[in-house]
Amino acid sequence: MERRGSRLLFTFAVLIVSAVHTVAAQEAATVTGRVTNEAAQPLAGAQVFIPGMGIGSVSRDNGIYSFTVPASRVTGQPVTVTARLVGYRSQSATVTLRPGTITQNFTLTTAPVSLSAVVVTGAGTMTEAEKLGTARATVDSTLIRRSAEPNIVNALAGK
Repeated sequence: MERRGSRLLFTFAVLIVSAVHTVAAQEAATVTGRVTNEAAQPLAGAQVFIPGMGIGSVSRDNGIYSFTVPASRVTGQPVTVTARLVGYRSQSATVTLRPGTITQNFTLTTAPVSLSAVVVTGAGTMTEAEKLGTARATVDSTLIRRSAEPNIVNALAGK
């Protein structure tokens, strides 16, 4: 009888350990961090994403971003995380997707921008100006250069 109880206890322990192991293996990955400029100022509105997975987020006013990779896509593989913002050079980093929280900060450097190439449609997609079927407004680039605002999106506001 004592032997039967030991076997039952052992079987129960194995089941619990395997259940805990299975739950841990199915945990999602949260990628988080902060996007700043060279002066360590937070950058709002930066896109941070994993190309090819279609997963990402946009940084908030304090530069913090966060997004979750579903557990089914977390297999311990290395992936590239990219941060980009108009007026800044994109930056990429390689991280290993593992269950739990992964912190990756980005410091973006300013880049000269050809403003004639930027078309804001409000549709959330890139479109060539010639293909637009609507009216469009233009902003003289000298007005943007005179602005003390380092963020191009904020410099365009109200113009």
